[in-house]
Amino acid sequence: SIGEGTFGHSSLKNIIIPDSVTTIGDYAFNYSSLESIIIPESVTTIGDFAFSYCRNLTNIVVDENNQYYSNDEYGVLFNKDKTTLIQYPIGNRRTSYIVPDSVNSIGCYAFRDNDNFSFVIVGSNIETIEAGAFDDCDYLWHIYYKGSEEQWNNIVFNGYHSDIYKIARHYNCIGNEFEETIIKDPICYENGENEIYCT
Repeated sequence: SIGEGTFGHSSLKNIIIPDSVTTIGDYAFNYSSLESIIIPESVTTIGDFAFSYCRNLTNIVVDENNQYYSNDEYGVLFNKDKTTLIQYPIGNRRTSYIVPDSVNSIGCYAFRDNDNFSFVIVGSNIETIEAGAFDDCDYLWHIYYKGSEEQWNNIVFNGYHSDIYKIARHYNCIGNEFEETIIKDPICYENGENEIYCT
């Protein structure tokens, strides 16, 4: 196993996890300089907040034969059947993300501290959003939700959420492709302006 907090706050950038490892503990890499990681087939348990606050982490890759976890083409960590989004690699410089429609739960701190997003598209199958999932995403202005406002209000928000209520929500979003245009850049004492179109 990789124990709780083993590489937390370290300058570690890369690691090859041997096939003998079955458990990655809580906080194992949080606040580290980790840039990418490959999770082998042998891993059966990934603890809470294992990759939180890894500002340089751009890609999480899971061996395709792993029976418990998986990733998508953007290096996002999920459970095997992609019903739970566990961790978005916050070092990824994408400005938007489409949560797969298969996802019904977004995990604790899944997107926390991401300074790159301006909008996220969320499917109507979401049932729970765990504590702090969108906290400290300073440039996340919009959540586009594929369901109705009533469906959104039925989502269970577990634990503490300091920032999600500050984000503008848009309901009954049908499309999957969006384009953002910056009309005016922000300056220190004045907000910028942008427009987002569903293609």
